[in-house]
Amino acid sequence: MSSRDGRVASRGRIVVAALSAAAIPFGLLTLGPIAANAQTAAGSASALTASTTVPAASTPAPVATPPISAPKPLTRGTVLVFGSPQDRVVQRLRSELVGLGLQVIIVDSAAPDASTGPDASLARSMDAVGAVRMLPAGGGVEVWVMEQGTGRTLEHDMVSDAKAPDPDAAIALRAVELLRARLLPTVPKRVHEEEPEPDRARPEREPRPTAPPPPQPVQNLLGLHVVPDFSLYSGTDVCGQESQRSGKYGCFRDDDKQYHGNPTPVAGNEAPSGFRWAGLRVLLSYDRVLGSNIALGARAGLAFGGGPKFDDGGSFRPFHLEARASYWFGDRPFSSTGLMPFIFVAGGMAQFDSKSEVPVRESEQCSTYPGALCPVYAGSDIVQYNPQGQTVTGWHRSGRTFVGGGLGAMYAISVGNGPVASLKVSQAMSPSTTVLSPELGWVIGF
Repeated sequence: MSSRDGRVASRGRIVVAALSAAAIPFGLLTLGPIAANAQTAAGSASALTASTTVPAASTPAPVATPPISAPKPLTRGTVLVFGSPQDRVVQRLRSELVGLGLQVIIVDSAAPDASTGPDASLARSMDAVGAVRMLPAGGGVEVWVMEQGTGRTLEHDMVSDAKAPDPDAAIALRAVELLRARLLPTVPKRVHEEEPEPDRARPEREPRPTAPPPPQPVQNLLGLHVVPDFSLYSGTDVCGQESQRSGKYGCFRDDDKQYHGNPTPVAGNEAPSGFRWAGLRVLLSYDRVLGSNIALGARAGLAFGGGPKFDDGGSFRPFHLEARASYWFGDRPFSSTGLMPFIFVAGGMAQFDSKSEVPVRESEQCSTYPGALCPVYAGSDIVQYNPQGQTVTGWHRSGRTFVGGGLGAMYAISVGNGPVASLKVSQAMSPSTTVLSPELGWVIGF
């Protein structure tokens, strides 16, 4: 132990040993020299009853300490302070520790048997929760801490700061703060410690509100759409036999039978050019978002309002299949709300039938009797009788494949959800025609 004291003396440190706490009445004791041969707790206690007397000439001036409130009697434990009762550091330690509500026992370290540091058996016999040992020359402190319950010993070193305005007060406060940190929550906050008043001259600045993170973009768009079609209808000799055999046109009488007469091409038998109603489609859509502005998807559904079956066997096919690629304008449109415009290209399988009223007049002179009919021959057989003149319904049938494109916009009420409208221009193939298709629907993003 003497070799350790030599090392400690050279480094100038305090020892703080924290032991298991027990209830000891509050008070302040000053103990004299410890008998070297103390073998039991009772013997050690009796050896500490005398008080060491220090000459007045050698007594340093008392240290000014902040006022403290008288602590209430607590049973949180005792702290042993090994040092001279007249030492300024010891006095400051005593004031601070009493402010913590602890009982302080000063053990006069001037005796030869007290120079070896805190006596563990003495501390345990007095149920001390901590011990502070002063070192000669006021150079610093050495700290020992024994954890409660485990008995594990921890060592802390402190060196006195000679540049501090009051080195004694500084080292005492550092030792007290270390002791309080190690004994928490056993030791309460110091009674005389008050909360600092807020700086009235410089009020605290309210933190700036941080913008919420942008919502996550949707990756999938599922929609339901209603699509009316308008196809371009025009032509001459619409109800002629060659036109009807090509499959592009089919003319039907009022009795829903296909017309097979021989109309004259110079008296009617034509339809004015323009867009005609071509039925209604109900489509389901799915689009997958790729990147931040592109989506690839498909449409599938049924068409309603097609023409009747032609005598050559051709009939309206109501199925609609379509592939589509779209580009959406704006910054992160799939994680935004509001108006979001887009353009698209499309292609697929669909059929578009439109109709028009066509006046026809038989090319040959039928009987002049009222109600006389003109026969239609197929070889030597009469297949149909038609009046000299009549108005038939001429159906225009487009091809079953198409390509097209268009533009539109969606108004996102929430991210990825809202109504969508667009206009598609398609070119149907074989027979060819142009189709305008306004689309109106609702899209749900996820």
